[in-house]
Amino acid sequence: MYNQTKAMKILRILLPALIACVASISNAQPVIYINQVAFDSAAPKIAVIGSDAKLDKGKAFSIINIGSSKVVFTGKLSNAEKIDEWAPGKIYYRADFRQ
Repeated sequence: MYNQTKAMKILRILLPALIACVASISNAQPVIYINQVAFDSAAPKIAVIGSDAKLDKGKAFSIINIGSSKVVFTGKLSNAEKIDEWAPGKIYYRADFRQ
């Protein structure tokens, strides 16, 4: 069953937390791609991180509740992937944050 309240809480904390986390692990300006208004509590939750520079293999990311400053999820970025059809030279990673 879709839990809109929980999904909206996740969305509110997701974007700023991922931006802060990924920005802290590289000098490159990462871009976070999420194509969701809300997440179904039972569905996969994945963001795509785009970067101009390669990040360390298996780099961790955290989702932080901005209100409490507590870490609510920690995971590792996927291996680097290039998708030249999207943007030649850009490197992409998946941040899977399903619980």
